[in-house]
Amino acid sequence: MVVLVANPILPVITVFDWLYWKHQEVIFLNQCSSISLRNGNSKINSIPLKKVKSFWFYQGDMNPIYDKFADVGIPVIHTLQEEWVILRNYIYEKLTTVSKTISSPFVVDKINKLQILDLVNSCGLKIPQTFIVTDKVTLYSLFKKFQKLLTKPINETVKINTQDTLYYSEAVTLVTSKYIENQAAYFFPTLVQEYVEKQYELRIFYLENRLWATALFTQNDAKTRINQKNYNQDKATRAIPFKLPKIIENKLFLFFKKLNTNTGSVDMIVTPQQEYVFVEVNLNGQFGYYSDVCNYYVEKTIANYLI
Repeated sequence: MVVLVANPILPVITVFDWLYWKHQEVIFLNQCSSISLRNGNSKINSIPLKKVKSFWFYQGDMNPIYDKFADVGIPVIHTLQEEWVILRNYIYEKLTTVSKTISSPFVVDKINKLQILDLVNSCGLKIPQTFIVTDKVTLYSLFKKFQKLLTKPINETVKINTQDTLYYSEAVTLVTSKYIENQAAYFFPTLVQEYVEKQYELRIFYLENRLWATALFTQNDAKTRINQKNYNQDKATRAIPFKLPKIIENKLFLFFKKLNTNTGSVDMIVTPQQEYVFVEVNLNGQFGYYSDVCNYYVEKTIANYLI
């Protein structure tokens, strides 16, 4: 039996189709409605854990059905959430001890962007010069030195939900002189990086000591030049298969080994001087679009690994 904790997006459905075609029993475990924990015979949603032979954690999570307790009040809901985190982690621990797993909620939950940059640096990969800034004078000094800067969330994109509106922060913002003028003299600690000129970008998917790289010509479109995730819905970014230099492959293998995970997606920039600069890692590992346009059939490889 293969257990998936994943959002049912197209790449996941494609993996499911491959598993179904290979006559595998597949269970989506995104919502937990019943749990029975007994020595040697634990069950989740009536699924005996001892029958699970592989587990894939991908862009999803296992959640209880909170609407059953909607009328108990916010303080009680918070207590139930704390209880659930302990139980959820116990279940994940059980699932990640099976013979084959892809990704782990424990790795995804525990590592942050600053730790990632330190780890990347220790593997010999180049990163943009990075600063944590708390005042306008320092920010302006860095702007004069580098001419171009980017600011990003230290954690992830900020989401604020009010009664009437859902607000999202920009994932990447270009720092300009006007941007600096609008800042207060002192502000909350903010991550700032030098802007790295690019010839093209790379999206690299990693799974069990294999790499699939795609070159993205994001510099050709003003909409994607600063942030390739700012997709142009009217004009797709040109994407082609790419062969990484062996030295970069080996450094990425070392990075994932130190990270203690067997999957993830890395974004890199290749500069006009042919330097390879690490941008970020997605520990869930995005691959669907790139697998499709490059005919990589990553979904088939994932299914074969889970069998």
